Amino acid sequence: MAEMERNEPKRRLISDAKELAKIRKITQAQMAEEMGVPHRTLEEWLQFRRMPKAPGTTLLQRWVDAHQGRTT
Repeated sequence: MAEMERNEPKRRLISDAKELAKIRKITQAQMAEEMGVPHRTLEEWLQFRRMPKAPGTTLLQRWVDAHQGRTT
């Protein structure tokens, strides 16, 4: 339970990133390229198979921040 609670902010960020990619109509491969991470790594994050460590969380947050309010 404690681990799940600790990961909740990351889970929320990942959900926000997934929704933003859907709104922008881009693929996971395109999203990974924009973020500069391997597609497989991003796929594991988006499917909650792995939680990103601090650098990955920072990349996700920067990507979300950069694209919020933009649809292309």
